[in-house]
Amino acid sequence: MSNLFHSLCPSIRTCTAFFLCLYTIGCGKALTPAHIVTETNNAYSSGQSFEQVTMNFSGSIENTYNTSITLERLDWHLLSNNNKIQSGTQPLNQAIDAGEKGEIDLALNIPTPTVHEAEVTPAPLTEVRLEGTLVINANGKKTTKEIYWVGEHFSPMQPKLTLEAGTARRANMAELVFTLSLQNTNQFRLVIDRLEYTMQVMGVEVAKGTAAQGQVLRAGAIFEYDVSKLVGKNDFFDLAKTIGRADAIPYEAKIKIYSGDKTWSREFKDQIVF
Repeated sequence: MSNLFHSLCPSIRTCTAFFLCLYTIGCGKALTPAHIVTETNNAYSSGQSFEQVTMNFSGSIENTYNTSITLERLDWHLLSNNNKIQSGTQPLNQAIDAGEKGEIDLALNIPTPTVHEAEVTPAPLTEVRLEGTLVINANGKKTTKEIYWVGEHFSPMQPKLTLEAGTARRANMAELVFTLSLQNTNQFRLVIDRLEYTMQVMGVEVAKGTAAQGQVLRAGAIFEYDVSKLVGKNDFFDLAKTIGRADAIPYEAKIKIYSGDKTWSREFKDQIVF
């Protein structure tokens, strides 16, 4: 009996040590997606122009496995309004110790080919979704973990241009005043290279010129410019007489706005009623 006990004892010690190893350090325990806990923030825009918007995708990765892991890479697909528009791979090579958290941060430039009319209200929102697969390694044991982000951004808008016209009549003269109001309807700044205008009253061109060279408009900012013309004092005598007798005078304005490689044209036709 004693000899049997002593002969079994080494095997018992070996088995105990083996199972203790499995319990304490997970020898042979498979790495699974359940060991990786992800938490993502809403995607947000950190910069935008008429051509593209930069979206940021961030979050935390918690390692609940019993040894350190390495986030090797992130394979991703980007969807805009449920349409896949980009795919790629982001190398990570980030080590996370057991029981610790790591951070992930990815910035992507998304084309915005459509520039909407300024009159569209409210400004259109585009939904963005990033679907990713994390590739994780723990001492040669690999697994993958699905991760995703959602967010939205405003679509770019053309600048909003309005025109107000008025006149003051006295004797055989008339002072014509056209007030141009240009508003940046975007969430990003707008740089105006120049604004070109031509004004006609009763079919006669009375003013032509350029304004707003190099004007920078912050988000929502408005630029106003007055085009003033006194007719009948030194020129346009017949027009001044006609204006003096009219109950209403028709006018037409043609305006072009230049910003980088963008050009927008506007035409206004209306009348001033006395």
